[in-house]
Amino acid sequence: STFAGNNASDGSGISSLKAGTVDIVDSTIASNSAGIGLERDGGISLRNTIVANHTAGNCSAAVTTFGNNLDTGTTCGLNGVGDASSTDPLLGGLGNNGGPTQTMRPGAGSPAIGTGVCVSPTDQRGTSRPQGGACDKGAVEQ
Repeated sequence: STFAGNNASDGSGISSLKAGTVDIVDSTIASNSAGIGLERDGGISLRNTIVANHTAGNCSAAVTTFGNNLDTGTTCGLNGVGDASSTDPLLGGLGNNGGPTQTMRPGAGSPAIGTGVCVSPTDQRGTSRPQGGACDKGAVEQ
């Protein structure tokens, strides 16, 4: 899934404020100006996900990582296998990249390309994973 380009005077792109855990897999959460990208009072876990470029920071606290995530800052506390912090995924703008919904496609030379794991057999658009030697991080497979 892609959560991008949202804005509000208060809140976050994704918020986990109750008991339980929100598991986020093969997703791109980027460029939201609704506070922070991921707000965590409950639990949030990430796998093969990009969290990038939020106006007030990417995460309100460290998340549980199952690896192969990318954070443009350090607020998500990523320390799993294949995780990358302070790394620009070189995302394109939110737009029609094929499929029924808008996505943010990693650009040429993106560190998200070929550095993920194949969790789902297809990306958000329905494109098979992988399209190269290894899966890409985030919601879109190149």
